[in-house]
Amino acid sequence: MKKIIRFSFFQIVAEKDVAVGLPTLEMEESEIRILWALCEKGPKSIYNLKEKTKFFLQGYWPKRVWINLPDTTAEEAKRMLKDLHEPTTYHRSSIYRIVRGLSNKNLAETSRDTSGPRIKTVVKPTFEGLILYLQNPFEKQKLKNIWTHYSKMIPFSDKWNSMVTLLGEERCFETLEQTVKDFVDIRRVKFLIRPLKMTFEGFLESPKILFASIEEEDFVLERDEVVTTYLKGKTARILRNAYVAYLAVNDIRKLCWKSKEELEKLLSKLESEKELAYFEKRQVGSNPLFKEGRIKEFLPRYSGIEWFLTGMFVKNLLWHKRAIEKQENKIYDFEVEFY
Repeated sequence: MKKIIRFSFFQIVAEKDVAVGLPTLEMEESEIRILWALCEKGPKSIYNLKEKTKFFLQGYWPKRVWINLPDTTAEEAKRMLKDLHEPTTYHRSSIYRIVRGLSNKNLAETSRDTSGPRIKTVVKPTFEGLILYLQNPFEKQKLKNIWTHYSKMIPFSDKWNSMVTLLGEERCFETLEQTVKDFVDIRRVKFLIRPLKMTFEGFLESPKILFASIEEEDFVLERDEVVTTYLKGKTARILRNAYVAYLAVNDIRKLCWKSKEELEKLLSKLESEKELAYFEKRQVGSNPLFKEGRIKEFLPRYSGIEWFLTGMFVKNLLWHKRAIEKQENKIYDFEVEFY
C-alpha cells in the first residue's frame, strides 16, 4: 500500500469550543496539489483537472506546518519528500475523491456549468482555501494569481493598485503577508445586540498565545499619516467601513456582561467610536456608533469573513509600532544587593 504524506496546518476558521491551535487542519499531499493548482490556474472542471493540469508541490514549508510520515524510514521519507518536486496527474475517480475531501474541509466548492453541450462540474477554492494558499511564502506569484482569477473574492482587490502607487508595493505586500499569516484560528461568533434587536454572525480573532513572541518589546502605536489621508478619501470608503466594522465587533466583545452604568462610561472610549469620529471629523459621542441604531450602517453588512480580513489589513496598514528607547539605569549613592 502506497504511503501518503500528510500535512498539518493551523485552521483558518476554528471549530467551536476548542483550544487555540487545536485541532489542526489535516491535508493529504494530493489535496494540497489540487488546491494549489486551482488557486494558481483558476477554476477548473473535473475533466480539466484530470487531463490537462500537472501539479507541482513545494517540498519546503514555513513554520506552523508539520509534515507527517508515520511508520516511514529516514530513507523512505527522503525519497517521498524528493518526489514532491515532481509533477503529478490523477485519475478522474481520484479527482472526485480529492475534491470531496477539500469540500468537506471548506477549502473548495463545486458548481454545475450548463452553458455548453455537456454539463460540467467546476471546482474553485473557497475564501478559506485562498487564505491557505496565500499563507505559503514560497508561492512567489500567489498574489498575482489571486488578482487574476479570484479578485472578486477579496474586497479590496480593486484598491490594490492605488495603494501600491501611494504606499509602495513592498509596504502593501508585507502588510498583507503579515495579515494573512496571522489569519488563523479565526472564531465564528454569534452577536446579539438586544436594544437594537440585532442578531448576526461574525468573526473574532483567537488569543494568539501560541504565536506570541517570547521576547517582549516596549512600543507605542503611531498612526501613518499617508494611510490616514488615503482612508479619508471617497475611493477608500469600503476600506474605512471594513476597518470600523472590524473594530466594532471587537468592541462588542468588550461590552459583554456590562451593566447599563458601565456601558455609558465605556461607549465613548471604544476604539470603533473614536476612529469613526476621527474620520468623520467630529467630537466623540456627537453621533455615537452604538446608539440610535447607527451600527447598522456597518453590521452585519461588513461582518463576513472577507471583510474581517479587510479590517485587519487596514488596521495593520494604518498603525505601526515605534519602539520605546529604554533609559539607562540611574546610579544611586547607596545600594543593597541580596545574593
